[in-house]
Amino acid sequence: MDRLTLMAYSFLMEEVAIREAASQMMKQHGNDAGIAAGLKADAMLNKGYIEGFYAWNRIAAVISDLGRKSGQDG
Repeated sequence: MDRLTLMAYSFLMEEVAIREAASQMMKQHGNDAGIAAGLKADAMLNKGYIEGFYAWNRIAAVISDLGRKSGQDG
């Protein structure tokens, strides 16, 4: 595989993992899933884990988006 294909595949796998995490958070926390994801993002930032912070912020954004699409607050 060429480098660009590998990068695209990596991005796709990351997006799949983010969406799965968002789904699991919604199952575990219901309407509070976005808050729970935000708290995890804050915890990552406080520990200096910048990549974790960005990942949890992305998860929170997906939760919010899914909540809007389903007519719920995210």
